[in-house]
Amino acid sequence: MALQSNDLYGEFDMTTRELEELDISENSSNTHCYIVDNNGKMYVSFIMSKKKRVKTICKTFIRKSRSQQKYVLSLEFRKENLKGESTVSKGDSIIIPIKENQELSMFWKLISFFQKFNHLVDTGDFSDKYQAITGEGVKEFYSRYEASNKLTQLLDLISSSDLSEDQLKSVIFNQRKKHLYTFYLLLKDSDKKGESIHPRYREKNEIKQQGSEAIWHHFLKRNKWILGLNTELRFIFDLHSEHKLGEENSRGAGSSKTDYLGTSYFTTIIELKTEKTKIFKNSKGNSSRANTWSFSSDFIEAYSQILAQNDDIQKNRKKRIEFSDGTALNRDIIKTLDPKCVLIIGTRNNEFPHIDTRETNFKTETFERIRRDIKKIDIITYDELFERAYHIVNPTPLPSNWFTIPIEEFIEKYLE
Repeated sequence: MALQSNDLYGEFDMTTRELEELDISENSSNTHCYIVDNNGKMYVSFIMSKKKRVKTICKTFIRKSRSQQKYVLSLEFRKENLKGESTVSKGDSIIIPIKENQELSMFWKLISFFQKFNHLVDTGDFSDKYQAITGEGVKEFYSRYEASNKLTQLLDLISSSDLSEDQLKSVIFNQRKKHLYTFYLLLKDSDKKGESIHPRYREKNEIKQQGSEAIWHHFLKRNKWILGLNTELRFIFDLHSEHKLGEENSRGAGSSKTDYLGTSYFTTIIELKTEKTKIFKNSKGNSSRANTWSFSSDFIEAYSQILAQNDDIQKNRKKRIEFSDGTALNRDIIKTLDPKCVLIIGTRNNEFPHIDTRETNFKTETFERIRRDIKKIDIITYDELFERAYHIVNPTPLPSNWFTIPIEEFIEKYLE
């Protein structure tokens, strides 16, 4: 039964008031219950959190059960603007996440409040079936079981929960949305407060290597779906890190090393630079031809490097390529014939955004010419990679000016 708003009822603001002020009583006809405060004012909604432009509310309806003597509690969660208007869903499914600390705290306060009236309101056998686990309990799960046992435990939980395929997809997509959020912060190298995110990511994940390349290497390795579903039309089943592809000299030098070797039926060489690596020189240069712009030395070096890697892997067809787990590439099954190459570099929205100026037009056209003329290498920028990853998990397209939207506003509208 859909819950209807009623002007007779107010909104109880949990952010400023205490639930101890409230009581639950039956109406005179014994058809439903109402929530009332010490002054006799009735409420149907609870404000769980408030931001600058939006609030999270929980609407309640307590009606008499036809099959039981107790009353049944219905809850409905909504995001509304401060005028009381429901916010528009960004997709076909309407999901109201209860994930922020304040909202979670208020949710459990509500549950506790209604359980105090279980003589009147049926809250089921909630406390018998469900148990809150402390952080120590979660740590015990991680320390007690090996990775394979953890997976078994989770699979058993999923099986016993009888989740549908769509529900399982929802779990996966929610996880990907979390990683997309991290992707955005790394791309902008800033959080909502304007503080750099790279040092915190490095510290949290214990990344020893210096430089932003190591951070991107770690992030993309953990999120293979971003590259596996985004590079041309070939699906990449797995990613293997930093492999030497050529023959070394007596001092162990002379072999090119790739950032990633993607494998499916064929191999894909993936070379990473950073989101801040310049694609073009700052000035056009006197030697540049009309309607063109000169590429930066970093871009030319990266381009030459990935071509050398491609050449090495073909010249050394018998060389053993070992993976980090000690196994080796089976070249009889996974072919290394003229591998496809992917170069991830720079941020076009920083260097040549989609605005109509003479400089940006020159750079855009020059960049597109080289990408279309080179069949062996896919060149993609980090913001383009983010756009593709975004559309994997979100049905609503990004606006053309998404990169210039203030970080806090973009997160609130498109990532939360």
